[in-house]
Amino acid sequence: GSNSDILRLFFAIRELDLTKKREGRAETRALLGAILAQNVELPGEATAEDAPKAKTKKARAERERAEANLLVREGDEITEEVFHRLRRQGIDKVKVFCSYMNIDLRDEQDAIERGERTARRVLAIDVVAPDTGEVIAEQGQSLSDTLLKKLRKADIVKAPVFASSGRVESQLIRNTLLKDPTDPTH
Repeated sequence: GSNSDILRLFFAIRELDLTKKREGRAETRALLGAILAQNVELPGEATAEDAPKAKTKKARAERERAEANLLVREGDEITEEVFHRLRRQGIDKVKVFCSYMNIDLRDEQDAIERGERTARRVLAIDVVAPDTGEVIAEQGQSLSDTLLKKLRKADIVKAPVFASSGRVESQLIRNTLLKDPTDPTH
């Protein structure tokens, strides 16, 4: 399979909101270093006609890079440069790979009732009834009280939720891709 197929085996895909204000190092790490799950072509940015001429080699190279189209491929990391260009192009959300884990819904309900869970977790993949194959809850839904009751009524005790993000994923993905013997670029 391709790198894309390998990534999809081990990671879920979620939408990353680029407009959200980042407070603290953890939120910044959730953005910078995230691995894109889609290709994004960013058009170059024209230099104003009355802009002063670039005098140094470094300045000319920076201007050329800013004016060139930038193709950010699936599997690429979001850097400061990519983030700022996405925002200047008016792109508010991108799809990124994200780790997920299975949680016990009974423990989740207890944590909510005790006030230990301030933010509700979000389903990483669809939850399907094992006996009927019916989709009971869709990826991206928050584990509300109503949804927890619905899942428990269907005798589902574990559900996949997004793990808190960080650079662990990007490092893991990068290492996986570097060791991929089928990838001719490595």
